[in-house]
Amino acid sequence: PAENTPEHADLQAQHGFSYRTLLGELMYAYVTTRPDIGYAVVTLSKFSSCPNDNHYALLKKVAKYLRSTMQWGLTYSKPQHTVTLPENPHQQLESDPVLPSVPRPSSLLELACYADAAHANDLRNRRSTTGYAFTLAGGAISYRCKTQSIMATSSTEAEFLAAVLAAKHARYL
Repeated sequence: PAENTPEHADLQAQHGFSYRTLLGELMYAYVTTRPDIGYAVVTLSKFSSCPNDNHYALLKKVAKYLRSTMQWGLTYSKPQHTVTLPENPHQQLESDPVLPSVPRPSSLLELACYADAAHANDLRNRRSTTGYAFTLAGGAISYRCKTQSIMATSSTEAEFLAAVLAAKHARYL
């Protein structure tokens, strides 16, 4: 039912909470510390203007999942081995006849990107969903879950579009 109708008010009274309020709280958790609920929250937000009983039930499931995994979250680790830079910042650490050498960071300080796509999983318009996450120091520093703006004709194309979107964000980072 539409938002300002008696049916919508009945659903809200029946379930005991506002769909948009709980959705906003879950969106806050997703954006700040819980990227694992991103796909569910983004998908349920598409129905925020006209939710039905199924949407309320699914929203409750996501909230229960969060409650049962409260100890989960983003954590960051200090690297065991750190690179010590020379006292003179212009001094090179290693000599290379072709290029000046750059100190290699430890594995925890390397920026890593993970990207994936689900081909044509939006049944209304057959668009694919892209997700990516960048990690540094053992925890996610940037992540996103988004419906692709272009309709991919194959799963390979959807994966390629996900990689392109992640690469664009990598340039920003």
